[in-house]
Amino acid sequence: MREIYPFDSTSTKVLDFACGTGIMSQHMAPFCREIHGADISQKMVDVYNEKAQATYETKDKLKASVVDLASTSDNGLGGQEFDVIMVCGHAYHHFQDPVEMTKKLVSYLRPGTGTLLILDRITNEAVMHLGAGHGGGHHHHHHHGETSTAETIEPESSHHLPQAAFSQHHAGFEETDIKTLFEGADLADFTFVKMPGYTLLGIPMDLFVAKGVRPSL
Repeated sequence: MREIYPFDSTSTKVLDFACGTGIMSQHMAPFCREIHGADISQKMVDVYNEKAQATYETKDKLKASVVDLASTSDNGLGGQEFDVIMVCGHAYHHFQDPVEMTKKLVSYLRPGTGTLLILDRITNEAVMHLGAGHGGGHHHHHHHGETSTAETIEPESSHHLPQAAFSQHHAGFEETDIKTLFEGADLADFTFVKMPGYTLLGIPMDLFVAKGVRPSL
């Protein structure tokens, strides 16, 4: 993440969307001014906030709330704008309508500089047999010797997503898929970085980090 976006501990305001219990938020906290966790599960939000309050370094930086972008009323975000929205818990390939979700997320980015960052997997048909019920089975371990932030993270399970959210992209995304999603949401400065060497339940796979920037209004 830090390789493709200049996080600043004094100014960067982040939305960690589909945050789960906050693994990525905890990891990125030293490099951000504040991180708002957002998840559809109250249970996940409660654990996130308990973990944040338990540590001096994060108790004033991290706070999560229940957010449902499909809600037609108050979705939990209000009129906030963020410097970065990161979707890193391998949630994107579960979104039922990633086109619409991308557009909604972009609407909460600061115009001109706001950046969407996605961490997910490159298409791998071998995982398809796991089906929509693989819920609690996301365990990703990196096998390389590098120690950068992006490569040492073990992405969190997406088991908190509703069953209805499993989509046609369950196997993952190709670079062209993400580029099309970003272009459809009017994001610019597209970047796609492959991260090889992970496993899901023993199946080798490659991950990616993608970046897009919201243009000025």
